[in-house]
Amino acid sequence: RIPDDLNPRLFESRVIGVEKACLIVRRGHPLAGGNVVRLEDTAAYDWVFQSGGSPLRQAMESNFLNRNIALPDRILNTSSLLLTLVMVAQSDAIAPVSVQVAKFIQNPDGLAGAIDVVQTEFDIEVRPYSLIT
Repeated sequence: RIPDDLNPRLFESRVIGVEKACLIVRRGHPLAGGNVVRLEDTAAYDWVFQSGGSPLRQAMESNFLNRNIALPDRILNTSSLLLTLVMVAQSDAIAPVSVQVAKFIQNPDGLAGAIDVVQTEFDIEVRPYSLIT
C-alpha cells in the first residue's frame, strides 16, 4: 500500500489482492456462538485496535462512521498481535484481524479453543494491497 503521506504519482502500482478481515472474541463471549451480529451490537464492548492510521483500523472505523454508529468508547491501542490475542482471550474485548490470522487461531495447530470469529452482517475490507515499483 502506498502510504497516505506519499504522492501516488511517484509509483506504479498494480492491485494484487484485497485483505478481508473479521472480528474475534473469546470462546464463550456473548457475541460468539454463530448468530449474526450487527455492528451496533458491538459498540458497548471494549475493543482492541491497531494504532490510528493503520489500514485495518481505518476500515473498521469507516464501518462505524458509514452507519452513523458512534465509535467505541473503550479502546486499547496496540500494534502487538500477541497483546491483542491475550486481551481478547481473557476479557470481553473485540478485535478486528485479518481472516488469515483468524483461520490460524481457530486451527487445531494454532490457538483453537481460545478464540471465536464473530459472524457479522457487515464486511470489513481493508484497502487493497499492491505491487509497487
